[in-house]
Amino acid sequence: MHPLNPPDPSFIMAGLFSKMPLHTEYFVVRRLDMKGRKVEMPSPPIRSPIHCFFFVTSGEALLTIGEESYFFKASECAVIPADQVFSVHYFDNCTGYMGGFNTEFLNSNNDGKNLFKSFSALRRWGSHKVLFDEERAKYTGDIFERLVTEHTTRKNKNIIRAYLTTLLTEIEEISRQSDTPANSRQTENWICNKFIELVFECSNHSIPLSEYAEKLNITKNYLQKIVKRFTGKTPVTWITEAVLLEAKVLLCQTDMTVNEIASRVGIMDSSYFSRLFKKQTDMTPLKYRETQKSQNCLL
Repeated sequence: MHPLNPPDPSFIMAGLFSKMPLHTEYFVVRRLDMKGRKVEMPSPPIRSPIHCFFFVTSGEALLTIGEESYFFKASECAVIPADQVFSVHYFDNCTGYMGGFNTEFLNSNNDGKNLFKSFSALRRWGSHKVLFDEERAKYTGDIFERLVTEHTTRKNKNIIRAYLTTLLTEIEEISRQSDTPANSRQTENWICNKFIELVFECSNHSIPLSEYAEKLNITKNYLQKIVKRFTGKTPVTWITEAVLLEAKVLLCQTDMTVNEIASRVGIMDSSYFSRLFKKQTDMTPLKYRETQKSQNCLL
């Protein structure tokens, strides 16, 4: 018999977050089986420390992600970037899969490639809903089932990472096909997403904000306004996050000195770079490198 008040997916995810070790790679996936269960009371919002996904194979659910509400049914998937707030308003007879991973897991052991840059869904603050057609839904379900099996049995991280990358590639292709602005809000959303993509794809993080605005054919002030409104973060904050991510990759996957890494990410003052890195991670760059290598968990 099912409990009268079963935990909803966001409560389950919150429990999984509490078990997540800091500064190491992390992946989790499980089947979502809420058959015969219905909850119509919204759960408290939680902020995800990892990238989360929900794939619905039957039933329905209503999620609020950021400030937007999304209705999900069979063959639809939610992708929630790390640091985004979400809650479940209601679900009814939901089955499918749920889980998440951090950037460290995605980028580990991949010949120095920063795969985070390849998948806009992991840093997008617009639509978090992906709709698969019948053929792709079946294929995606097979991928999730393989992920569950591998995660609960052999736990081969390389196999899990390969299937996860395949899944994200499918989502990326569908997302790009639906990236056509239709109204002013969608246009601003699109501009915001494009700015974030430019930031994370750029190898020179010292370029001025006005240059980003010029590439998007808008003013600097307008760019600041819409990025802050849609993401809750300023453009400078996004640039800082891109700098830190690139620095982490270089610290863990190269033998470059701190001075060389600082210069590579566009910061000429290595002392400032070290202070910035410690402020954001509570570790010095060298301590971060030492911690990651001792855990054999390369970002």
